[in-house]
Amino acid sequence: NTLLLDSGIVVRLGGSRAPLPAGRRAGTTAEPDADAAKAALGALVLKQPVRLGLDDEETDRYGHMEAQVFIDAPDGAWVNQQMVARGFARVVPLPKGRRCLDELIAAEATARANGLGIWADPYYSVRDAGDPAALADREGRYELIEGEVVGTGESRGRLYLDFGRVWKDDVTATIDQKARALFVATGLDPLSLKGERV
Repeated sequence: NTLLLDSGIVVRLGGSRAPLPAGRRAGTTAEPDADAAKAALGALVLKQPVRLGLDDEETDRYGHMEAQVFIDAPDGAWVNQQMVARGFARVVPLPKGRRCLDELIAAEATARANGLGIWADPYYSVRDAGDPAALADREGRYELIEGEVVGTGESRGRLYLDFGRVWKDDVTATIDQKARALFVATGLDPLSLKGERV
């Protein structure tokens, strides 16, 4: 999900995440469809001039810059959206770079509904928050989880959305104050989600 520009700058496709290739550390393996995602990205951008849409010019700890990437041509593609729409990347809504989020989410919903790319592979299916045992081996991975919120709470500046009756054993989502502010800015208070399927 990164591009190396001829300027030497490494750009990460903002708001999305493609399957990860095998890491450099021993024992790390590629996620399913990583090669197909890499090939799809290459077909879109290789040897093409691009424009970057940046929220800021900061780099992360690896020296990567996050951006929306556009092919610099009259009918140039929006690369991030194309990767998501073709099912080669998932949307990752982070506090920074939320400007294009609605369009990316719509593209993902269509790709998921049509079983495109990664969405044809059970590895990427939406997990049931009501089945914590099935999630145990997925710890530390980016996952989409869906379920009914059976309880909400607040403690020490954090909000909690409980997807089961026993919070110590069941799935609980934690929302910090910065993330809560993003919800509230859209008119949604997470504490109002009790009884809702999210």
